[in-house]
Amino acid sequence: MNKINMAILIAGMSLVGCTGNNLVEMETQVKQLNDLRDFDQDGVVKAREKCAETFSGSVIDNYGCGQTKPIDESINLDLKFANDSAKLLDGSLNKLQVVVDFLNKYPDSKINVEGHTSKVGSQVYNQALSQRRATAIEKALVEQFAIAPDRVTTNGYGFSQLTDFTDTEAAHAKNRRIMVNLSGQMMVNDLIWTIYTVDDDNQ
Repeated sequence: MNKINMAILIAGMSLVGCTGNNLVEMETQVKQLNDLRDFDQDGVVKAREKCAETFSGSVIDNYGCGQTKPIDESINLDLKFANDSAKLLDGSLNKLQVVVDFLNKYPDSKINVEGHTSKVGSQVYNQALSQRRATAIEKALVEQFAIAPDRVTTNGYGFSQLTDFTDTEAAHAKNRRIMVNLSGQMMVNDLIWTIYTVDDDNQ
């Protein structure tokens, strides 16, 4: 048994000796061709980076570019008018502030102002009255809130789109209105989910 162990040991030493003879020492270091540093700490090395200043926490692609996603939002505003009048009622400008804030939030969005009347008087007269009401809103947005004129369009519908068809003063008051419809879209950074994401959404 001892002879067998001795033979194995000698054979192993012989192999080590043979292997040692085949080692080649490198006299110079291999030059690193690519910059493997990650300057913006997004997990993508400099050699592959195409977006040097990625928004922190963004979902990124293979080239270190942050991903974006669209957010859609819309609002509706209902403003009333007195009978046979295109004059803004007290408090209307305060209500328009909601529209102004929306337009400022979405600089590429535009607004369409719809004028409507009650079914009192002729169709021709009410058509013109509804247009004057829509134009009054447009004028307020442009002159009072500095909204660019090319962002506002107006349409007068007369009494062609009644919301209440009964012949009562309450119905007429409900139908004398301005409807403002807006929708906007913006691109925001698509962020990586973390354990704190839910807390951030609730703030």
